[in-house]
Amino acid sequence: MVTTLLLKQLTIFFIYMAAGFMMVKLGILKGEDSKVLSLLCIYVLLPCAILKSYQAEYTPELRDGFMLAMGAAVTAQLVLMAVTYGISGICHLDATEKASVMYPNSANLILPLVAGVLGDHYMISASAYSCVQGIFIWTHCTSMMKGSRDMNWKKVFLNINLITVVVGIIMFFGQIHLPQMALDTLGGFSAALGPISMIVIGMLLYNVDWKNIFQNVRVHLVVALKMVILPLGAAVIFKCTPIRTLTEDGEMILLVTLFAIMAPSATLITQLAQINDRDERYAAAINAMTTVVCIVSMPLLTMWYMK
Repeated sequence: MVTTLLLKQLTIFFIYMAAGFMMVKLGILKGEDSKVLSLLCIYVLLPCAILKSYQAEYTPELRDGFMLAMGAAVTAQLVLMAVTYGISGICHLDATEKASVMYPNSANLILPLVAGVLGDHYMISASAYSCVQGIFIWTHCTSMMKGSRDMNWKKVFLNINLITVVVGIIMFFGQIHLPQMALDTLGGFSAALGPISMIVIGMLLYNVDWKNIFQNVRVHLVVALKMVILPLGAAVIFKCTPIRTLTEDGEMILLVTLFAIMAPSATLITQLAQINDRDERYAAAINAMTTVVCIVSMPLLTMWYMK
């Protein structure tokens, strides 16, 4: 049932991506126009989706599920980093490759995906992963891409999405509910996150040199690590250990974490490569390839996990 819903949702997302691709191909929009839509997603739609997820009715079960999701997110991120650094010693991964393996597109893709496949009840679990990853991205990832240990803590703590998470958690545990009109407004913005995020990806895919991607062995190595080896390892751990029995719906909460791990590389990696004088075309190539591969890899791994 879950796999069928996932396939359906990914197909819908693929149609959105195709729409973005065709709008650039037909000259309706330019590839660089995607930046405006990206800013809309990051600073308006995503915060609305996060805040809405914390407007759930407080129950001990939901509280325990949220704590499990946070614990799983922290553990998953630390393990991804440790394993990637270990593999890097063998495969000699550069900063862009390591970041692409460690950091999935857990916000713009996973939040609407979870809403469409599992329902709004599990959105709070998805936002937990986004919160954890956001902290690591704006500290460890930015430092690694710069090749420096200097941290811009102001940028970390003033990040709109992290602020929204903190506000959302306070409202959830304090049971502070927004009026219905505000909820309806958040719901409208949240519903737009999936389509617009996928349209942006489609617009970016148009400018990708696919011939060069398929000829680059390093891209295939990174994609294999990011989309097959590490997600499969996570699925085995989640399925074969008693972690998922810690809460009543632990299996589904860990599935949300698994969705995040299985997601394509974060689009932010390309932007960080650009501003830090790294090869942004290479970062974009990895992002494009992982995005295409996830259409097949996510349903297959989900099917095995849910058996």
